[in-house]
Amino acid sequence: MKLPFLRHTNPRRIIEGGVLILLGGAILLLIPVEIQRISGMETKLSPSFLPSTVAILLILMGLALVIQGILPPRPVESKSTFTSRESTFRVLLSIVLLIVYSILFPIIGFVATSALFFFIYAYLFGMRNLIKMTGGGIAASVIVWLFFEKLFNIPLPHGVLF
Repeated sequence: MKLPFLRHTNPRRIIEGGVLILLGGAILLLIPVEIQRISGMETKLSPSFLPSTVAILLILMGLALVIQGILPPRPVESKSTFTSRESTFRVLLSIVLLIVYSILFPIIGFVATSALFFFIYAYLFGMRNLIKMTGGGIAASVIVWLFFEKLFNIPLPHGVLF
């Protein structure tokens, strides 16, 4: 017997969410209390910080999927944004761009290359607001750079531009 408030459930979403919750919980349980420190790499955080963060994020995403599976679905427009040929082209172009990114990454540097490719990908997938594309690219690149360089003391390629 289905309960009235559960008549629109999506069992697949609930199962996927449950798997993510279990995976996150398993990671939290398996993180050793004392992870050996790497000599020469000094950070302000414990070595278990990143695995713990990933585990908590997995649990939160799993909870979001479970909630999404329980709530009734929102109406979706049936009109497709991309044709099959367009989608294939975008995927192939994305692969080529990733190869170009990996080549330019050590030469130009992380921040400049990442901001440029954020801009290109945003345009490729439909964004046309230049201010949002530029600001988003710069903000995302600088935040990731600060996260690795300053928080974790993990150097990223600086290249000729930055």
